[in-house]
Amino acid sequence: MVFSKYLLGLVGSLTAGANGIAFGMKQMSAGGGNRLSSILSKISSNSEESSRLVEEETIRLEKEKEASQKNQKSLEEKHKKSEEQKKERNKQAKSITEQKEQLDKKTEEQNQQLKEAKEKEEASLKKSLEEFQAQTVSKFTEHNKEVKKKVEEQLSQIEKILQDMKESNQQLITRVKEQIVGLPDRIFQDSEAKD
Repeated sequence: MVFSKYLLGLVGSLTAGANGIAFGMKQMSAGGGNRLSSILSKISSNSEESSRLVEEETIRLEKEKEASQKNQKSLEEKHKKSEEQKKERNKQAKSITEQKEQLDKKTEEQNQQLKEAKEKEEASLKKSLEEFQAQTVSKFTEHNKEVKKKVEEQLSQIEKILQDMKESNQQLITRVKEQIVGLPDRIFQDSEAKD
């Protein structure tokens, strides 16, 4: 412990008292009762001063102890508060980490769902496109068959009409030819009938 002025004063008083006793004993051996009385008075005075200094030092030490305890308590409270704040920060950091992990997990799940939905949509679209193409080809083929059938029917009808026209024309030609060949006979018959 650091020596204060009180301790120095106390040491000085005790030293002076001890010196006074030592020198007083020498003087007593040389004689002189008055001097003994003076020495005892100094010792008493030094003793009172020492007691006062001891009391002051005791009070000072008590105050210092109280201040030290108060300071220690304040430091402990600050340390406790610091530890609580540290725990709270750690708790918040843990909570933030957990929230981030949950958010990352949720984002990953949503991305997976979007990926699956996209793949499903693409597969459905591809299937629909293939079905549409198949139906289109089938309808086109069927339409071509119907068109071909109608064309063949129309060609057949045209051929029949042409054949009918040919036969009709042939009959007409034959009839006209017969009429032309028989025309002189009819003219002759008509002349005879008039006569």
